[in-house]
Amino acid sequence: AIYESLNYVHYNTGFTIYGSKKVITEGITTKGTKIQSIPNGTKEQAFKDFNSLNLKDVKTIQTNKGEMKMGELPDGRTVKVRPSNDAGRGRYTIDIIKKNNRTEREIRYGKRN
Repeated sequence: AIYESLNYVHYNTGFTIYGSKKVITEGITTKGTKIQSIPNGTKEQAFKDFNSLNLKDVKTIQTNKGEMKMGELPDGRTVKVRPSNDAGRGRYTIDIIKKNNRTEREIRYGKRN
């Protein structure tokens, strides 16, 4: 795994994650989505980081996996915090989604099993 400083990791995402000093890059999907994790992250930290972004039009949605929130950055990108989709590992995730609805970055909170 590659450790990167938060300033480097988030220089073009429009925000900084406050809950961790290190982010691990787990990989990049075939569609170019950068998958990262904050090993010491928690669900509570994911929501705290999401809430710190001062997003507009924030919506809360209840899913069968848990609570999800989504809102919009000033540049039009969507940010959402959601329950895990990663094979039941239980890691909450912040997604940064471009205007064309492609996810550009996933930041997963917690250790990869």
